[in-house]
Amino acid sequence: KYKSTIEGVIAEDKLSKLSGIQVKELILWLSIAEVIRDVDELEFSVGIASADFPVRNFDECPACGLWL
Repeated sequence: KYKSTIEGVIAEDKLSKLSGIQVKELILWLSIAEVIRDVDELEFSVGIASADFPVRNFDECPACGLWL
């Protein structure tokens, strides 16, 4: 989920010091702290843990809906 204001530092292949973006993992909402691009992968970091996803997963914006 996103707050009305998202802040961070933009650098080549990297977004760092992020605030305002959270992801739900099981029953917890975790703040995404950093996103790093490594060729065809995006690594999303929540500080103590991270997960990699193919860049192609983000080619299109998902349709918004009330269920989000």
